[in-house]
Amino acid sequence: MVSPPSAFAFEDGGRCYTCRVEEAHAGRPEAWWWFGVAGDDTRYAPFQAALADTEASVRLRIVAYYGDSFAHRTWSAQRWERAIWRRRWECARPQQRRGRALSRT
Repeated sequence: MVSPPSAFAFEDGGRCYTCRVEEAHAGRPEAWWWFGVAGDDTRYAPFQAALADTEASVRLRIVAYYGDSFAHRTWSAQRWERAIWRRRWECARPQQRRGRALSRT
C-alpha cells in the first residue's frame, strides 16, 4: 500500500507552493494540509488530510482554493476602494446633495 504524501512542493502558474500535513493544535486528533505560497506571508489550512490523498489530488485542491481565494481578495479590495472613493465624493459635495434633496420635496 502506498502511503499518502506528508510534504511536497510544486510550481503552478508561476507560483511556488509548499505543502505539508500538520497535526491539529489543542489536542485534536485530526491532521490538516497546510500550504504557503512564495511571496504571500499567509499560511493556509483548507483541507483535512485523508488516507486517500495523493500529491496530484492535493495539488488540484490547493491551486483551486488559492485561485478562488486570490480572486475573492482582489474583488474585495476593489470593492473597498470603490466604497472609499464614493464616500470621498459624497463628503466633497454635501451642499449639492442637500440642494437636490430639498428641491425634490
